[in-house]
Amino acid sequence: MLEVEKVFRRRFHCPATHTLRVPGSVELLGGYASVARGLALGVGLDKGLEISVAPRADGRVCLAVGEQEPEHAFWITNLSLKDCPEWVRPVRSVLAALRKRGMSFRGFNAVFHATLPLIASPGSQALVPLGTVLAMRQLQPFRLTDSGLMHPPERDHRGRLPALSAKEKLNVARLCRDASLETEDNPDLLAYVTPLFAKPFTAVLLDHLHETVTHHPMPGTAALVLCQTHPRADDTMLLAETKRAECRDAAKALALRFLRSADLPYIRVNQHRLNDTLFRCAYHIAGEVQRVVASESALQAFDLQQFGRYLFQSHESSRDFFGISSPEIELLYDAARGSGACSGARLVGTGYEGTLVSLVFISAAEEFTRTLSIKYLERTGRVLNSVVSQISGGTL
Repeated sequence: MLEVEKVFRRRFHCPATHTLRVPGSVELLGGYASVARGLALGVGLDKGLEISVAPRADGRVCLAVGEQEPEHAFWITNLSLKDCPEWVRPVRSVLAALRKRGMSFRGFNAVFHATLPLIASPGSQALVPLGTVLAMRQLQPFRLTDSGLMHPPERDHRGRLPALSAKEKLNVARLCRDASLETEDNPDLLAYVTPLFAKPFTAVLLDHLHETVTHHPMPGTAALVLCQTHPRADDTMLLAETKRAECRDAAKALALRFLRSADLPYIRVNQHRLNDTLFRCAYHIAGEVQRVVASESALQAFDLQQFGRYLFQSHESSRDFFGISSPEIELLYDAARGSGACSGARLVGTGYEGTLVSLVFISAAEEFTRTLSIKYLERTGRVLNSVVSQISGGTL
């Protein structure tokens, strides 16, 4: 029995009817692709969020996180985001989004249990809304289309629902992304797409302009080491929005709808239209698009070393041109790059969450993490928050 099922039984004195696991995810390449409508590459992790649920018949929702936190209950008729804990807001927002599409609710109990220690890392914000929608599908089956809900799918002889189609997965990701606009600024669709489409030893490529998804192989010998610095900036959202505004302003100055359309020769020819900040922004984004495209060939050839070089290049461009690194991230990056076990490393997310992802061989991951932890402790006096993960499949 999973830990979340045990907690559910202790909390509500009855067994859960359904338990799901939603893997965490991390962006490997394609920073700020959502605002530039570019390409982004992500992978699923073997850690994430577990959720156990059971139906109620009284129209109430009772939520809990782990063993110690107090339960939070509300009537299903009250989905307002006011006066509720921060972690409950994503649940209410996706329930409201489902209601707008024609779904009615009868209430439920749910327990959330995080198995990803870096729950505040980029990509983790998608786990609760995704888990909520998938749990509701188990309790009250539905098919999500572009326009609303269709007749529910039928369960098999063992009570299992059919797997989501690719179209349904995209619709679920879009619903969660759109609902999250109520609780966060500029949610990235990649964070919602990757857990749904992830497969073992596979990378997920999202085209933000056309919202299409393709898969590319990742060698089974690869592991990811995610390290999160501390403390993170208090004004993370403001700093990230400043960079998004630079992307929009650079596209406008170049007479483009989206910055993804600018290649490096076009930027150089039209450099006179840009100030230094916007030129550096456009140069970085154009290079990032090219790196994602080039990485497809490297992955198809199972060339992990070449793929890792694109991660190094991406990080250095983010630092030197886009200006989104920090001294602590650079400390970790230098230690990672100086390690013979590391194939590639870069900061991820907006750059202000303080997270570095490193691509290493599984056999070397433990020693690599220990080396970074020692160097971080020596230089900062703080313990490094890190996790080692293999590249995992989608929701279960």
